[in-house]
Amino acid sequence: MNIHKLAKVSIAGILILSISTTFAFPDEATKLRNWYKHQLEESAVSIGVSTMNKLATTFKQIQNALQQNKSNSDKSILDYQSTLLQDSSNTITKHNEHYILQLHTVTKNLEEQSDQQMAAYTKQKTQEETEQITQDVQDILEDLLKN
Repeated sequence: MNIHKLAKVSIAGILILSISTTFAFPDEATKLRNWYKHQLEESAVSIGVSTMNKLATTFKQIQNALQQNKSNSDKSILDYQSTLLQDSSNTITKHNEHYILQLHTVTKNLEEQSDQQMAAYTKQKTQEETEQITQDVQDILEDLLKN
């Protein structure tokens, strides 16, 4: 915007200066030379303004393209982070489920081992008690038979 204002002010200043110098001289050759000079300056300013306008437009297009690329990059990064977070969450959930399954399996195996050991211990103790009772009964019977 400042470039446009500066260009307009420059054109107006050169135009006023050229007009005043063109008509200030009385002879025709000087007027003609000043008119050509004025036309050249006006063309140069016009070309300069046109170039500045095109450059400003080009810079705006570049700026818009950069903003669009930044927006797309930001969206891509957010999508990547979201996907990574979701994948990590799924991995943690699967790991926890696998860990719980292993824990249940180990607990079941330990319960089975404990039941087997308890059954063996009970059987052994029952057998020992039976043998002890049998021995005690035999001892009592022997004592009774001796008396």
